[in-house]
Amino acid sequence: MIWVTYAQAKRDEGSRQTYLDQFLKIQPHPHVRSLRYNLGFQAGLDRIAELEGERLICAQAAADARAEVTRADNYAFLVLARGMLGHGKKQPIIVNPPAFEQLSEEGLETYLIDHEYVHAQDISRGMALSAGMRIDSANEGQFQICALHAILETRALAYQISEGVKKHVGHDTLRRALGEFWKYHCLLSGIEPANELEGTAIGIQLASYRPLLDFIFPEMTRKKRRKN
Repeated sequence: MIWVTYAQAKRDEGSRQTYLDQFLKIQPHPHVRSLRYNLGFQAGLDRIAELEGERLICAQAAADARAEVTRADNYAFLVLARGMLGHGKKQPIIVNPPAFEQLSEEGLETYLIDHEYVHAQDISRGMALSAGMRIDSANEGQFQICALHAILETRALAYQISEGVKKHVGHDTLRRALGEFWKYHCLLSGIEPANELEGTAIGIQLASYRPLLDFIFPEMTRKKRRKN
């Protein structure tokens, strides 16, 4: 077996799938099926075709997803369709070229392990919130897509930041995650709930981030409390 280093994978696009296969063997996760390099968008398109074959995604949703995956401006992604949450299936993670082109080795590692792996677990197991609440295929139809997306992203980013602090990751890696977390936190805060269940879930999730916000933005949160 030929061992591919991160430096080699960064230089040579043809070696990136081998690098990702090695990565998953060293850093396995019970809810991650594979790490697929999205060369020519093929891995993303294959995943959509797979979901179509399993009748988990309709023709219009598949067309929308194809337009999304061929943008390839994010580092990595999972394809999520209605009805997939909480069925225990391992998930493939699709890794885009910018993950190698823009991230350091440390940045790529923490992004996959502490962010995308969280998404895979949430999709496979369903999202267990505090207060005994759970979002899965039994109730996800009561949630707007924007709410599900914001909850998924803030959960993964909050974990990535917490783990990044523990691991003393580089400033640039942590700063990028902080910026993304704040963006999705603001999005989640601004969603008008469609029903009581969604409103309760959003409230629970936002409350769970208060300790993290106190740590990240202590002065801002102190001022907000004084105003209230």
